[in-house]
Amino acid sequence: MPRNIPLTERAKNIALRKLEEWDSLGYDCNFILDHATLSGWRGLYLPPETPRRQVQQKPTSDAQQMSLVELAIKESQKTGRSADAILAELRRPA
Repeated sequence: MPRNIPLTERAKNIALRKLEEWDSLGYDCNFILDHATLSGWRGLYLPPETPRRQVQQKPTSDAQQMSLVELAIKESQKTGRSADAILAELRRPA
């Protein structure tokens, strides 16, 4: 049952940060948004079948590396795949 509760500014900022991170990793954010909308979700999640585009490898800061590690761990918990394998995939150009 859908609820018509508007997103708070904080929720919008969190969603935008997630989308920016996924976009920087080469994920198709339009696919993510379409998937969330069609599924009736209020939050954003990275579906395993999300297409990726080729991205140029950029030097990453320690904070960005930690963000990649955290994303790999979350994906590992969701999918049961090895976090190391996911991390290698995230670091590899698409």
